[in-house]
Amino acid sequence: AKGRIVGANKDDFHLKNVDLARYAKIADADYADLVVVKDGEQTLTKDQDYTVSYSNHVNSGDNTAVATVTGIGNYSGEKKLNFTINKAPLTVKANDHSIGHGDAAGNNGVTYTGFVNGETASELDGTLSYAYKTASDGSGTSYTTASPVGTYYIIPGGLTSNNYAITFEAGTLS
Repeated sequence: AKGRIVGANKDDFHLKNVDLARYAKIADADYADLVVVKDGEQTLTKDQDYTVSYSNHVNSGDNTAVATVTGIGNYSGEKKLNFTINKAPLTVKANDHSIGHGDAAGNNGVTYTGFVNGETASELDGTLSYAYKTASDGSGTSYTTASPVGTYYIIPGGLTSNNYAITFEAGTLS
């Protein structure tokens, strides 16, 4: 019997419950097993019963990505499913840095954790900036050369991205 992927039962065709919190420029192969196609209770086999192609899956954000399932072999028809690509998590942590009493505040750069697909900081917008405060959340008193000896925090900021959800973490200035 020849089946149709575009059947009336929406449960026969769906996107797996997969966290798409990875940002795009993802090759089609990275979506492996994202789509599940069923004929009743039987799960169909990709590339034997159907093929999947993707479009508009280059970046995260407001655009809607599309998975297109096309029947092959004993199955015919085509079905399009929309999905959203969420921003990938990215942590920007200030590296710890030591200075002498009365020295100007300084930093030792940042460490990035979470880039995907070989990307680097060049993909980010804005300009990396630093604040030097007595509290790691950026509140408190700012460090100056007249500040007493103690522990201060290097708080990075200033970067944005359409494809990454950036979390900034403080380093220690001592």
